[in-house]
Amino acid sequence: MGTIWDYSKVAPTRLGRAVLDFLLPARCVTCSEPVMEHNVLCAACWSKLNIIEPPRCEIYGTPLPFASGDTSLSVAAAQHSANWDRARAAVSFDDHSRRLVHALKYHDRHEVVWLMAQLMGRSAVDILDDAHLIVPVPLYWGRMWTRRFNQAALLAQRIAGSAAGNYRPDLLRRRRPTRPQVGLSTRARRENVKGAFCVAEGLESDVSF
Repeated sequence: MGTIWDYSKVAPTRLGRAVLDFLLPARCVTCSEPVMEHNVLCAACWSKLNIIEPPRCEIYGTPLPFASGDTSLSVAAAQHSANWDRARAAVSFDDHSRRLVHALKYHDRHEVVWLMAQLMGRSAVDILDDAHLIVPVPLYWGRMWTRRFNQAALLAQRIAGSAAGNYRPDLLRRRRPTRPQVGLSTRARRENVKGAFCVAEGLESDVSF
C-alpha cells in the first residue's frame, strides 16, 4: 500500500494546500476517482451510501417506513426493552459502507475519519446536544499493540471536537480480550462482551449512573 495522508492535518496554509493539491490530487476515499476536495467521496460513491434519515426508531436508530407521532418506535424497541435511551446510526451497513469501515479498521486509512465523523455527528446531533461525556469503546491492550490505534477513539475525538461533550478516552477499560463480533448472533454478541468492560479504577466518581 502506498503512503496515506490525513490531508486535514497536513496543509494549514493556503499555499500549503495549493502545493499539496498539485503533488497529491484529491481522490475519492473509496474508489480513488478524482474529486474536488480531499477526504470526501465522489458523486457515484456518495449516491451508494444508504444514509439513515428520519423517520427512525427513537431508541434503536433504525429507519422506519413512516412517522408515527412524536416518539417513533420500531417493532424491536416496542417488544424488547433496551439498556440505553437512544442510539443512532449514520448509514445502513452494506457492501458499500463496509468498505469505509474496513478501510479505517483494517487498512490504516485514517483519511476516512473526517468523513465518517461528519456523517456520525450529523445523525446523532440530538444526542450530542445533550452529551456530557464522549467515551470511545476501548481496545484490549494486546489488540491495541498489534493494531497501533483505536478507530473508535479517532472517531470519538473528531466528533467531540464539534460537540459540547467532553472527550474522555480514559474512563472505560477492557478487562479481557473478546472474539470478533462479526458472524455472531445477537445472543452470542451479548455473551461475548458480557463483563468485558468496566470504569477505570479511581474514575468511578466521574461517571453518573
